[in-house]
Amino acid sequence: MTVFCSLLLATFLFGLNVGSATAASFDCDKATTETEIAICNDPELSALDDLMGQLWRNLDLSNSLVAEQKAWLKQRDEPQPEGSSETNPEYLYYKYLPRIAILMGQLNQRDVINIFENNDYWQVDHTTSKTAFTFNRQDFQFL
Repeated sequence: MTVFCSLLLATFLFGLNVGSATAASFDCDKATTETEIAICNDPELSALDDLMGQLWRNLDLSNSLVAEQKAWLKQRDEPQPEGSSETNPEYLYYKYLPRIAILMGQLNQRDVINIFENNDYWQVDHTTSKTAFTFNRQDFQFL
């Protein structure tokens, strides 16, 4: 499992193309914050938010994990630093990706694979190795 978790952040290539459908883990019609609106307007962020929601629903929630997630959400919603060269979606990608890897690490490998296999966005490559799998959607990969 350690090898699996250490490989999760090995490669992230941006370019997910999920069309105009949103898949955020919340109702985009009720989006009010700048971050929620950005997630709903960006298919890549929406897919990442949906993935995080799927991971969250599969976790055994402890009080500390819930507190950690609340702190992460508060940090996620902080404004982008002035003078940042990243676009707002890029800034949010860099917040989502490590958090997703942390949540994946809280689950067993089979649960993570099931999450990726049972959705419309990701393909799972079982040929990588016995301890790692590649989850991809066009040019966007988790190893």
